[in-house]
Amino acid sequence: MNSEVQRRAANRVFVVTGKTINRETPLIKGFARALGERFVGCFDQCVEHTPRRTVIEAARAVRQVKPDLIVSVGGGTVIDTVKVLLIALAQQVEHEDELSAWHLGVNPDGSRKVPAIKSPPVRQIAVSTTLSAAEFSNLGGCTDEKRQVKDAYMGAEIGPATVILDAQASLFTPSWLWLSTGIRALDHAIEGLCSISPSPFIHALGLEAVRLLSRGHHAGAFRGQSRHWPQPGCSDRNESRLYIVHHASACDARELSKNEYDPGTDCRGDGK
Repeated sequence: MNSEVQRRAANRVFVVTGKTINRETPLIKGFARALGERFVGCFDQCVEHTPRRTVIEAARAVRQVKPDLIVSVGGGTVIDTVKVLLIALAQQVEHEDELSAWHLGVNPDGSRKVPAIKSPPVRQIAVSTTLSAAEFSNLGGCTDEKRQVKDAYMGAEIGPATVILDAQASLFTPSWLWLSTGIRALDHAIEGLCSISPSPFIHALGLEAVRLLSRGHHAGAFRGQSRHWPQPGCSDRNESRLYIVHHASACDARELSKNEYDPGTDCRGDGK
């Protein structure tokens, strides 16, 4: 992550994440330590299903510190929060109700309504910690709590400009969340295989995703992962080993140990 920040010549980096990752794991502290003075703040109030109120709160926090890069650390909720807040920044949205003008919809004639979204003033890069795969699209969901409807939002530049798949970052993810988002990823793969508009490329990716997810989930279901990071000096290394499998475009299943998190080391362990 630090090398990507340097490559983009970013000097003001803002992190968006959830409370658990920020307050119960060393992940964000490790990022902040690596970034040094370039780290300008963190928003950790992301909530499941991405309600509009949290998007507006996050956008307000971003406006206050004026970052030149946002790093989203988490799963689909975090990444979707940043996608929609980028629309809020691009369209100068400051209140929840104003988001109604910018979600996808259906016109009176039955045609699809796709609002034209301006380029946001800042981009996001994503460090994914689940298998939801929200980081691979420019489509995000956000819930209008008044209507109790989750709307879809789309923009050419709201998706992550860079996706970082670091297996060490996913070591902090609870087993139930890792496995459930994996089933969701499996759902995506099967939908592609059953598409009424088949594509050889998508078909191949779908089959490989099913293979990887099936193998990884079989191992993951029995890995005995604890939600909490093991304390220093823990002698039972068998309790702190697990199998990681990413989506079809990521690392293959491999066994990793829960050592101190280093944001400069990727899933191969060589930092390249």
